[in-house]
Parts: sequence; C-alpha cells; structure tokens
Amino acid sequence: MFNNAPNTIVHKGKKAVRDAIGVAGLLCALAAFGHYNNGNASGMLIAAGMAAGFFYGASKIKTTMKATRQRTFYR
Repeated sequence: MFNNAPNTIVHKGKKAVRDAIGVAGLLCALAAFGHYNNGNASGMLIAAGMAAGFFYGASKIKTTMKATRQRTFYR
C-alpha cells in the first residue's frame, strides 16, 4: 500500500509570521524614503538599516517542510 501524503507541505503559521515581518520591513523602507525626502540623513540610515534587518530575518524563515519517511514525518 502506498502513502498518499504529499511530499512537501506549507506551514501556514510560519508563512504568516514571514509575511508580517516582510510588511514591517516594507513600512520601514517607506519611512526611510520619507526621511530621505525630508533631508534627515540619520533617520534615513536608521530606518533603512531596520528595513534591511527585517527583510533579512524574513528571508531566513523556512515555510515548506519535506517528508522524510514513508510514515510521513515532516522536518
């Protein structure tokens, strides 16, 4: 008898966290652009650094898991 479980699944909770962190990075990037337009260089650098940190953190969250055994254990 063959196992009908999928080989990969998407973890919805991790995906939601990744998307929320990405939105926070987008808002920080918009704030950096606003500081740049107002001539506030230090505020722009702080907001841009925070945006880069949020984007980097969001990129490190894995959302898919692969099956490792026939009994379908996900890692």
